[in-house]
Amino acid sequence: MFFCRCAAAACALVVCAFGGWTLIHSGGGEQAPDLQAQTTRAWPSPSTRPQRVLSRSGRARCGRTEGRRTHACLLALSPACSVPAPQSLGSLGQLDRAPRVPRFNRAVARHCCWAPPVASAGPSGGATEPSATMSGLSLAVVKRLDAASLGRLYGEAGGGAAAAGNEWTCRAVFGMLPPLEQQIVLRLACCGAEGADVTLARRWVAGADGGGAFANAVKALEDLRVLELDKETRHLRLAAAFATNLRRALAGATAEPWRAGPAMGPDKRRPTEDQVAQWMVWRWNNVLLWLIGDDLDETAVPPECARAFLVGAGLMTEVAKDAFEISGSGVDFLLKPRAEQVWTLVDEYLKSHAPKEDRGDVVALVLTLAFATPCESYAVAELSGPQTRALEVLHALGLAYRRNEKSSRFYPTPLGVAVAFGGRGDEPGAADVSVLVQTNFQVLAYTDASVATSKLVLATLHLFAELQIRLPNLVVGTITRDAVKRCVARGIRVPQLVSFLEAHAHPLARASGRPLPPNVVDQMVLWAGEDKRVSFRPGVLVSFASDRAFDAATAAAHKQRCGLHWKSRARRALF
Repeated sequence: MFFCRCAAAACALVVCAFGGWTLIHSGGGEQAPDLQAQTTRAWPSPSTRPQRVLSRSGRARCGRTEGRRTHACLLALSPACSVPAPQSLGSLGQLDRAPRVPRFNRAVARHCCWAPPVASAGPSGGATEPSATMSGLSLAVVKRLDAASLGRLYGEAGGGAAAAGNEWTCRAVFGMLPPLEQQIVLRLACCGAEGADVTLARRWVAGADGGGAFANAVKALEDLRVLELDKETRHLRLAAAFATNLRRALAGATAEPWRAGPAMGPDKRRPTEDQVAQWMVWRWNNVLLWLIGDDLDETAVPPECARAFLVGAGLMTEVAKDAFEISGSGVDFLLKPRAEQVWTLVDEYLKSHAPKEDRGDVVALVLTLAFATPCESYAVAELSGPQTRALEVLHALGLAYRRNEKSSRFYPTPLGVAVAFGGRGDEPGAADVSVLVQTNFQVLAYTDASVATSKLVLATLHLFAELQIRLPNLVVGTITRDAVKRCVARGIRVPQLVSFLEAHAHPLARASGRPLPPNVVDQMVLWAGEDKRVSFRPGVLVSFASDRAFDAATAAAHKQRCGLHWKSRARRALF
């Protein structure tokens, strides 16, 4: 066993093996890459760099595999970095507990290769993994791609076109896999180009249902074209492009996405972070204002593609030729956090508007953006042809800034960096407008005129309230019967209106436990139900000539539960 030590100023990832470097390369003769100079660049942000991977005993974790002994220690990359210790091994119950299990792989899977640099801090202060309930680019989106698109996503270049995928996309896809699939991928990455025999690989999973779990995991990886099964030799191996880029991701071969080409010249007109952020908010708010139906000048009207996404996602309904208005789904859309709003339109673009042959490149672009640095410049020449076209769509949604269509640089915005894996923030702009609803249906909206999101909230409020007075920091209106019924006619429900008012309720009203007066909520429900006092149900009226026939039909209707709405024995009739 080798003992790994580092000086106080050193920062390195040391992976030593008996008979070869098995994590990065399987085989005996070649030397492993110089990881000491690369590892510090392998982590997109300081909050995601691992300080130390510990076992239950508190020491650096090491492991060994059957037939090839491997020892690994993940040493401190920086004293300022901190992440939570690995989770308990109890969550990986399907994995074999025999000495042959390379336990260091679990640490690598959970801390070295988990993709999103946008993960928020958990209660312990470290980076937390995104939950499955988050909106964003999940494994389900990757499964929708065809074989050619998956190859492009993993970095295959065909037909003379540049590869769209890279180590960042493979790293992101690996992070989406369940723990068992991650284990299989990591072990096959250590087996070289020949892979591992199926019989031997099946022993990696223990338990009574180990064979079934292994077969299901292999089938899932084959569907994703991550893994290949050679039917002649009965060997499992990783797809060539995926294996190459995954090893590059493990080794930290590149510091940042889109830096492989020649260095760009100095950016003489580089925008500041505030300028990019202000443009992003302006661009996205214009999309939402157009959804609500607010009047916008020609420079603020969203591009045609953004309007098509809103209509295609069912957020707007057509009321006349080329005339649309917000629907009930659109109001729900406005109540969502900004990251979920953005992903809804990006997902609509991927499903219905992007050409089928370009979808792998688009998914690769969105995943790679998650590792980019907001407001930094990147060369458009590093993108493939489909990605360059998709960049125009991202620009229309405020996810990437460009000075003009011919600019050779683009700047990812904070929204663009967060779109792949979503966010956990509250509804944006909630603190910019405080709405106080009084028992006489009067609405007082305290606003900050200098904040762009205030206009968006007031435009939404105007859907169901008549705004009467506008002051620099105060808007006065009244919730009226006609306005509420107009919303109901559009398909907007009263619970949606109540949710909006509660989301923007004044802090004092929220602290009282009743952000809205009960009489206002009840009256809105009554107004909405005025047109639904009579309910219609389809049915058939049947009359009988005798009581015996009536009783038999009634008994049969109850027995078969066919929906007996009404009956009258005196009239010998059923409905």
